[in-house]
Amino acid sequence: MGKSSTLRSTKYQPVEGEALEKEETLSFLDRDHEFQCPYHHQHSSIAKLPWIWIASTVFFMLLSLTLTTKDLRTSRSFETGFATDLEAAWPSVEPKQLSFTGGLLLDQNNTLYRQIVDGPQYAGAPSPEIDSSWDKLLGAVEIVLEGEEAATIAGMTKPGPDGKGWQLSIDVYHSLHCVDVVRRGLDNQYYHPDGKFPYFFRDHLDHCVDYLRQVVQCNSDLTPLRYVWNDELSVTLPVFGQVHTCRNFQKVQEWATARSRVLSYY
Repeated sequence: MGKSSTLRSTKYQPVEGEALEKEETLSFLDRDHEFQCPYHHQHSSIAKLPWIWIASTVFFMLLSLTLTTKDLRTSRSFETGFATDLEAAWPSVEPKQLSFTGGLLLDQNNTLYRQIVDGPQYAGAPSPEIDSSWDKLLGAVEIVLEGEEAATIAGMTKPGPDGKGWQLSIDVYHSLHCVDVVRRGLDNQYYHPDGKFPYFFRDHLDHCVDYLRQVVQCNSDLTPLRYVWNDELSVTLPVFGQVHTCRNFQKVQEWATARSRVLSYY
């Protein structure tokens, strides 16, 4: 009896180390509410993936569109209009192949003469007919652009009449104007019979000669110019009339004429 009483009154005492293990286990369980199931994190991340993918796709699409637009504006060509050309005039650009006229030829006596074809004449002894041809050719020296067509030049040039639109010229007409100035300079007595010239007469001529030099160099036409040997004259002569690839001036003229104004004309 005494032995049994002694056994029932004895309390359980954990062995060394068991209490520490239990404490750590309970401690871990107590902290369990601070953590979430790893699957919950994975599911949340997966749920966000479509939105990340959509946002990334939209971003790169916009970036690609921006770069493509910039590339189209900076990598234009002779056939479509260069980035430095007036953007509003791009629709008038059309390549055209043609042979230049007015070449020097030899007659049966081996005498040089200038080829003359039918149509308006722009060279030769001065006359009212030639002057009229040049006046028509230069009929769209100054133009006025309004609305969306003026978007790339608005505020960068003189306002048009009554403040409407913007006044400018496209360079082909300034170059043609310079050709006409030089042409008239060859026959200054015809155009200035009184012998009186504007004070800037020579400077104007020199400007035009040098400007046309730069235009020719800028275009750098690579059309081959062939040569032939003439036995009777013992000289090498160029063969004119080669086919060149040009821009269709008729289309440019039509576009410019539709927007032309008779203004200061230089």
